[in-house]
Amino acid sequence: MGRYTTEQVRAIVATARKVTQAAIDDPSRKTITIGAFEFDLLRGSRCAEFVRECVECALGWEPYSWRYRGGNATEMCAKLDDGGFAVPTSQRQPGCIIGINKGAGSDGHIAIYIGDDTIAENTSSATRGNPRRTGTKRTPWSAIANRVTGVYMLAPYDEAAAASVSEPRTWRFTAQRDPLSGADITAEGIATQFDDKATRTGIDASKATAFGCALPRGLCEATKGSPFVGVPDFAQVRVYCPQTKRTITVVVIDEGPSYEAKAGTGVKGSAMIDLTHAAAKALGLGEDENAPVKIRILGGTEARGREAAKAW
Repeated sequence: MGRYTTEQVRAIVATARKVTQAAIDDPSRKTITIGAFEFDLLRGSRCAEFVRECVECALGWEPYSWRYRGGNATEMCAKLDDGGFAVPTSQRQPGCIIGINKGAGSDGHIAIYIGDDTIAENTSSATRGNPRRTGTKRTPWSAIANRVTGVYMLAPYDEAAAASVSEPRTWRFTAQRDPLSGADITAEGIATQFDDKATRTGIDASKATAFGCALPRGLCEATKGSPFVGVPDFAQVRVYCPQTKRTITVVVIDEGPSYEAKAGTGVKGSAMIDLTHAAAKALGLGEDENAPVKIRILGGTEARGREAAKAW
């Protein structure tokens, strides 16, 4: 059995990333066309089709020409097994095909591992991944890790790539897209405070009028795997604190908190949002005080947020 080249597998990962990024950027978008392939972003239960299309599109092949295609995930995984592609889960690297066999008579599930503890998939599940709806999305490895029954490596083993795979991260908060607005993201977790003056947007976070925040959006190693992947700079966020019964609106001006932040719980991944001191004070919190909050990330508000930040 001849494995695929490293360049071919990189092309597969790039295609999977491009398709899922389109879904993240616009969760209501129906399709994205790349070459001869039209990827369905909204319909779920198309995992086998999604993986096949990514492979054939990336490699410039005709539709339905991949020899390991199948009518469902279970059939595809069986073919990959027979082809000698199976490797231990610990050896997964970007470009590996991930299989979940749910037992006899089941269609199973199949996805593409794209690195950063993330898979690209199409699923009927609306309770995991980004966007939080059925269809094509990116999902943290931790959401499916304990159900994986097969990992299939298409390219030769790359020790450097495999070494970059870290242990699954479990962020202690979840986010979901609001079904009514279709654009807003809601979440509950712990708010902390940050002291940085410099931010990724160039906004001075130390100003007394700076109603700003930072969200972990997977933009760096410290925040990868977060449920907030795809949230843009300057998005407005409504924050409600049950403890003080106050609500404020802040603007995303930075990246963080990191996965290492424990928010006073002793558990990594517990900090959901960093507030500037001005924002925390307006919310009724004491200096450096942490508190449970409910947030709504308002979709399509970047322009308003940018203007608000200019006025600080």
